[in-house]
Order: sequence, then structure tokens, then C-alpha cells
Amino acid sequence: MVAPASHSDVLELAVEGMRCMRNCGTKVQKALRSVDGVASAVVNFKERSARVVCVPGVQVAARDLVDAVENVGFKAALKARAGHEESRTTMADPLTLELLVQGMMCQKNCGSTVENALRSVDGVASVIVSFVERKATVTLRHARSGPTFDELVDVVECVGFDASIYDAAKAAAIKQQAQKDKQLQAEMEDVALDVPDAAGHPRAVFHVEGMSCAARPRCRSTVT
Repeated sequence: MVAPASHSDVLELAVEGMRCMRNCGTKVQKALRSVDGVASAVVNFKERSARVVCVPGVQVAARDLVDAVENVGFKAALKARAGHEESRTTMADPLTLELLVQGMMCQKNCGSTVENALRSVDGVASVIVSFVERKATVTLRHARSGPTFDELVDVVECVGFDASIYDAAKAAAIKQQAQKDKQLQAEMEDVALDVPDAAGHPRAVFHVEGMSCAARPRCRSTVT
């Protein structure tokens, strides 16, 4: 029987049906992390449990977490909440948040800009930015008193980039699109309108955008 839905910054779930950590545990973790408002989710296969930390200031219904686990083939129930003293200690623990950062062109300049901006926020203990993964991993000193997720997003946006809750699939898609754009740009730079030199007619070179490739006759004939 599923425990009644409730809202909390940290939720503990009992998970049944897992046979291993590598496949089952990972599947449950990914399902929980996909729920809106979840900052992190860690599965303990040995204890058949999952610890879910929510984005500060965001309420996540236990029902949504249970549904996420059951949708990938496992049983789940909300564990009884710990006493007040334990809850207070948990909220004093460090909290790690992952942000998807869009718009970075490199690690050295863009990545450093994002990293320095996030480190300047009060309550932030450490920041690691990965240009390759389009990810910023931010560790707060305390889960309860640290900055909210929206405040971290605002900081990133103030230095010229977009930020949201980290999604590995979306990050991979952004990386793939960036690679395609880079390849297309390289192909475009190799194309020039070749006008034969003649007396009184200087040679002109144009940069043309919008062609999908240099090899297709249709693209070239449209320009010429």
C-alpha cells in the first residue's frame, strides 16, 4: 500500500523488486531524477531504498515519485518520516544540485565564467562546470539555508547563459546539434563564389549562409 502523499525537501522511499544496482538501481535513479523538482536521487540497493532530495523551495509530491518508480517496473512506498531532530540534521547536510547550462562555447572562457559566477553566491561550497556535458555541479553548504535553484539559474543567466535542471538526454542532444553546426560552419567557410579574374573586374568572395552542403548542385546553382 502506498503511503499518503506528502511534501518535503528530503524523501525516503522503500523500493521492492530490484535485483542489482547496475541495472535495476540505475533505472530507478534515472526515473526519480526525471521527476520535476528533484535535485538528486540516490538508490541504496542493499537497503532497497532511495533517497530523494528536492530542489530548495520546490515541493514534490511523494505520489509522483512512487509513480515514477512503478512506471519502470518496481514497487515503491514512502518511508515513515524521521523524527524532528533527525530531519533537522538532514537539512543541515550539504546538498548537490546539477544545472544544465546552454550557450557555452568552450571550457576555458565560458565554463570559467559560469563557475566563477556560481562560486560567488553565498552558501555555495563548491562548483564544477563541464563544458563537454553542459553541466554545472553545485554543492551547497546546507540544504536548508543555501540559495534556491532559481537563484542559481538567475546567476548563470546574468553572465549570458541559459540554465535549467540537468537532463542528460537534453544535454546530449545539445552537444550533438553543436557538433552539426560546427561541421556546417566549416563546410560553409570552404565555399566561395569563384569569379574569373578579368581586366576591370576584381575577384569577389562572399560568405553564404543557409546552404546545407557544398556538394549539392541545388545549393550551388541557387547561389550562382
